[in-house]
Amino acid sequence: MKRFLCTLGIGIAAWALPGARTVNAADVASKTIAVPFAFQVDRATLPAGHYRVEQNIGKQVVSLVNLQTGHRALIMRENVGEPTGNATLTFEKIGRVYKLSRIS
Repeated sequence: MKRFLCTLGIGIAAWALPGARTVNAADVASKTIAVPFAFQVDRATLPAGHYRVEQNIGKQVVSLVNLQTGHRALIMRENVGEPTGNATLTFEKIGRVYKLSRIS
């Protein structure tokens, strides 16, 4: 968890740098996924809905974008190889709450 937060902080800081947002569309893989229930990512609760999973090729940080609201959550992905476009979200049910446990 400590590694996740440290890496997430570095990723957010890199996005704040001028010119760091220049990305070719060909360098980003994305897939749209429908999630039928509200779920948690870290401490944030995201609503049910349609999400786009975006990943820069060769990077560990994945963006999970709510297509209705435009809100974005950044998540670490375990396997860093080139994305195949077949992202899989894995949820863990704890009590009555679903938690996003991994993206593979």
